Amino acid sequence: MAGEKKGFIIKPDGTLMDYRGREVNIELPENVKDIDPWFFFEHPEIESIDPGENKAFFTIGGALYHREEEERCLMWTPKNLEPDFRIPMNVTIVLGTAFSGRAQLRSLYIPSSVKYFDEETLKGCSSLARIIVDSDNPFYQSKDGLLISLFDPDNCENRLPIVLCCPPMYEGNLIIPTGTVRVCSLENCNRISTISIPESVEDFLGTFPLSPLFTTIRVETSHRFPFFSVDGVLYETEDLYYSEKTVLYCMPAGRRGEFEIPDGVVAIGAFAFRGSRLSRIFIPPTVEEIGIGAFEKCYDLKTLTIPESVKRIDTGAFDDCLFDLHIKASKDIIDDPILLEGFHGKIFWDD
Repeated sequence: MAGEKKGFIIKPDGTLMDYRGREVNIELPENVKDIDPWFFFEHPEIESIDPGENKAFFTIGGALYHREEEERCLMWTPKNLEPDFRIPMNVTIVLGTAFSGRAQLRSLYIPSSVKYFDEETLKGCSSLARIIVDSDNPFYQSKDGLLISLFDPDNCENRLPIVLCCPPMYEGNLIIPTGTVRVCSLENCNRISTISIPESVEDFLGTFPLSPLFTTIRVETSHRFPFFSVDGVLYETEDLYYSEKTVLYCMPAGRRGEFEIPDGVVAIGAFAFRGSRLSRIFIPPTVEEIGIGAFEKCYDLKTLTIPESVKRIDTGAFDDCLFDLHIKASKDIIDDPILLEGFHGKIFWDD
């Protein structure tokens, strides 16, 4: 590692990797050409960053921007960030470090110049209620406060509407816009009670809210592929060439009481019952697979019986659970101790 100066650890290529000084208001050395993203995560104590004589960076209102050829990149915002923030015109890239941990952020304006926005940056923005995108932006749009990408991030030639972010302060019924193909994580949207999904949705790229308010999922469709709902519960139909497999995809975390998984369901999907407040769940003899984290954090569940039909249980299926687990299936399904490493209840093998 080269370029150590005034506590700054700088690689030979000019990338700032670390800071070992004690100041919370820092000035960038002139030889810094870029900043490793982990620098910001490792130093939340920093209150201000001054580019000084460094021409590769500039600040506006305390926010740090990187200048590289034709690109203008928003890298970091200060702790005293204004609750209603407008990204300046001509900024083209917003990195995942830009707003990380800025809990006071209430609304965000994205100009027409932004062509890449890393939605990871909004994790931890617990007060965010609204996202506004300039109507002339060809890559993103906003609808009812949601941030929507109009193209596949992996291939900008494919027009592929994706709900990138639902603000955590969004309340009531979340209606996913018609035409949406993918939906990113909704885990932090803890004020949502109902999610309405159009038939165009093909995939969910994250988990659902764990809030006690979240009780219903509705799919607006006349068919069962790939998603459908029954009594407010989300199911997925997987196409297996010459056959189909029905998977219980998500039980809203706010549902209480007892629930009987319908006959015909072959698999319980990853995180399907995560954070559920149900007191009893009945698994039918058609279920063969239980996915990763399927019953994670089911604190109100008292007992669960795994039928003989189950042939596979994935890692972490019962993490952070205390219920009595009755297993009628073969002991071979738990041939690796790590499968139950996070389970804290009692296990009963029912022959």
